[in-house]
Order: sequence, then structure tokens, then C-alpha cells
Amino acid sequence: MSEVYAIFLSAVFSSFVVTLGIATLISAVYVLTYKCFASYISFDKIAQAGKKK
Repeated sequence: MSEVYAIFLSAVFSSFVVTLGIATLISAVYVLTYKCFASYISFDKIAQAGKKK
């Protein structure tokens, strides 16, 4: 019974680690995309302001 429990525990732990890794990856990609998007928007605004002058 303890062997089955150990296998179950390791499976749960590995799935938890994988889920955590995927969540970290998604959040990292989201943050990078958001930063690039924000900098692009601010750059676009600066370019428009420069054209107005």
C-alpha cells in the first residue's frame, strides 16, 4: 500500500511541478509581451508627438 501511495505522491508532485512551470512560463511571456506592447505604444505616442511639432 505504501508503494502505491508513494507512486501517487510522486505523480501528484510531478504534475504540480509541471503545472507550476507552465504557469511561470505563461506569466513570463505575458509580462514580456505586455512590456514590449507598452513600450511600442509609448514609442508610437512619442513619434506622433514628434510629428505634430
